[in-house]
Amino acid sequence: MTARKNFFKLILPALAAYAGTCFAADSAVVYFTKYENVPASSVDSFSRASYYPQAKSGVTAFVAQEIAKQTGSEIFSIKTKSSYPASFDEVVSLSHEEQAKGVLPSLENIPSLDRFQTIYLGFPIWSMAMPQPVLSFIHDAQLEGKTVIPFCTHDGYGAGSSFSVLAGRLSQSKVQTNGLQIASSSVASAPSEVKEWLDKSVRKAQTKAASQPQMISCRVGGHQIRIEMNNTPEAKEFLSKLPITVNMGEFGGREFYGPMKGSIKAVSKGQYRFEDGTLTYCPTNNTVALFYAQSSRPNLTMAVYPMGKVVSDLSVFEKLNSYDSFEFTK
Repeated sequence: MTARKNFFKLILPALAAYAGTCFAADSAVVYFTKYENVPASSVDSFSRASYYPQAKSGVTAFVAQEIAKQTGSEIFSIKTKSSYPASFDEVVSLSHEEQAKGVLPSLENIPSLDRFQTIYLGFPIWSMAMPQPVLSFIHDAQLEGKTVIPFCTHDGYGAGSSFSVLAGRLSQSKVQTNGLQIASSSVASAPSEVKEWLDKSVRKAQTKAASQPQMISCRVGGHQIRIEMNNTPEAKEFLSKLPITVNMGEFGGREFYGPMKGSIKAVSKGQYRFEDGTLTYCPTNNTVALFYAQSSRPNLTMAVYPMGKVVSDLSVFEKLNSYDSFEFTK
């Protein structure tokens, strides 16, 4: 009996950790904190605004760790090649200078975030704005098509305009501007504040988004086509690849089609007929097609997998060149 108890004592935490990892397979927490970007010899001089003694970490890092714990996300730290001063007054002065000159400090490395769809991005507020290293990160990281959820720590004046600035900088991403704001003086309450924020804001928004059809845009020849995506495995995989450009040619007075970069695993039931406006994937020749009109040849020779349907005016297809680039974005 003792051996069995010891076995479960050892294995259950491991299983819990594995379950958390599976839960957050598509999310990551990325943060910047002053504490991890100053000379190691100066850490004893930190004020409470930057350092949380009970956790022996930076204030923003502590919040980031709590978000990662409660969402099961992987976590990454933004680190600059050159250190910042330990003195907060010196950091404020340097931050003003970096903002005025538009300096983007060089980073040690940019984590690969390809496999993550949701990014929680955290930072302290310096001079009423995001620190410039965070702008370096969003400039270099590939965040197009991803959901970015910001959080910040501050000295009592809130996030300022940092969340809206972030949304403006990441116009090809979906930025959730009702991010988390935690005062450095109350960081001890971060676990409960994070939980409340996740329950009321993040998870509520995710549930609402999941209940609504996903709309995407396709731009071609100066025209915009709106497509409502299906809730199928093929459609979800296609969405995960956006933004994507497919060079497509017209065929048979009924469709535009072309090869896509990469491929999609087709697991649903394919079909050999189409409805007008259908966006499809064909695994046989790895092509994406937009069917816009019935023709004298309604039967297809290869199975296609419907991924969505055009909800805008189909007459636009009659105005397109016979060969063009179709840019699909969220």
